[in-house]
Amino acid sequence: MQRTFCDIAENQRGELRIGVAYTRGRAILPAIVPEFQAQYPNVRVVLVEETNQALLKLLGDGQIDLAIAHFAKAPPGIVLQPFYTEVTMLLVHDALLRAHGIDLAAHRGEIERGDLRALRDCPFVLGSAEDIVGDLERAAFRRSGFQPVVQAVSSNSETLLALCAEGIGACFCPENLAGSAQGALPLDGVHQLRMPESMRYPISFGYAKSAAAWSVLDAFLRIARAQYPPRT
Repeated sequence: MQRTFCDIAENQRGELRIGVAYTRGRAILPAIVPEFQAQYPNVRVVLVEETNQALLKLLGDGQIDLAIAHFAKAPPGIVLQPFYTEVTMLLVHDALLRAHGIDLAAHRGEIERGDLRALRDCPFVLGSAEDIVGDLERAAFRRSGFQPVVQAVSSNSETLLALCAEGIGACFCPENLAGSAQGALPLDGVHQLRMPESMRYPISFGYAKSAAAWSVLDAFLRIARAQYPPRT
């Protein structure tokens, strides 16, 4: 009711509670939140950073207004709007390739098509099996017909990226995270390979049907798309 009155009075204020995975938020929100706050200075943005599964539960329970996440399907009572397609990258340090005698130039094409057999002897650092990237990378290994040499497992993609930069193991991560890490991590010796369509997945906005009429929510979606346009 308060939000409706604010819409009528054109005097927007209050809180917009946004749920997002930590690493995804780090990659995309610094370009979105400042522009939103410039247009809506009286609306406080409250960020809730959780795993994808936790965000879906918080959204269903009404504890957040908006989730920016991967949805396998629309939960009951939730509206989904597409945001962008997240591209999975494979990052591997040049020193790691040399240590295991892997000629990346000879095998790059097949690896980027999803055939990872040339990396059978290469150590990896993997995401959690409950995470979307962790699930996709394990499926890629199954299709390639081998179990990887696993040096570490973490649910934090930034930790995996830092381990990869140190040459501990190759890692998979979202393209936008790899881009945002440039400058923060020593990635000069790290090769970045763009993985195939089978390892891409949609990121959507999810919100309760009852929240659809709030103009502030609609404005955030509009600003997010302008600041971070969809990519394929």
